Amino acid sequence: MPEITETELKKQIERGTFGNLYLLHGEEKYLLKLYANRLIDKACGSSFQDFNLQKMDGGSTSIDEIADAVEALPLLAERKCVAVSDLDVEARNASETAKLYELLENVPESTVLVLYLPSVEIDYKKSAKWKKFLAAVQKLGTTVLFKRKTQADAEKMLCAAAAKRHCELSRADAGKIIEYAGNDLQVLFQELEKLCAYVGEGKEITRREIDLLVTKNFETTVFCCPVPS
Repeated sequence: MPEITETELKKQIERGTFGNLYLLHGEEKYLLKLYANRLIDKACGSSFQDFNLQKMDGGSTSIDEIADAVEALPLLAERKCVAVSDLDVEARNASETAKLYELLENVPESTVLVLYLPSVEIDYKKSAKWKKFLAAVQKLGTTVLFKRKTQADAEKMLCAAAAKRHCELSRADAGKIIEYAGNDLQVLFQELEKLCAYVGEGKEITRREIDLLVTKNFETTVFCCPVPS
């Protein structure tokens, strides 16, 4: 099936309707990890989660070990979830790569295999291995690309997050936080937590608090063009 958006993945998670194979990738690691955790938690079902969820480090786990987990039946439940973080196809030899493609072809109906890349970066333009792998997962399952948010999107997210914390934040002042802290959403939300704690509920975050508290990181890259799909 074609690549789906972050919004479409959210709907699948809310509905509890899952395919058998997912790959979550892209530059926006904060949202990637957030949605991976939501997907994994929901996909393993509500029964016997300790037995029906297996998390694996893709950097240190063999494809045979992943395949054994994928092929094992769930315990007293309709499905199980196998979650593999940072499986780097560039780092696998030919034998392991062949086993990986065979595994993708044979994920059983009772398993949801979630591959996600919270640390591994993909060279979308130059890596033939990743291009081939992404195409294979799209054919057999679902891929979700988490592109770096635009500044406008990040400003909206900061304002909405402030409102949830019962604080007021203007778009202009959200932009100032980004100017100081950079474009990493995890860093931005950490700075926002600090600001909200300082001003207290029902109060406005102003330029004064931002100038006083936000860590200035002028070496951080500002918002740029999104990753090509």
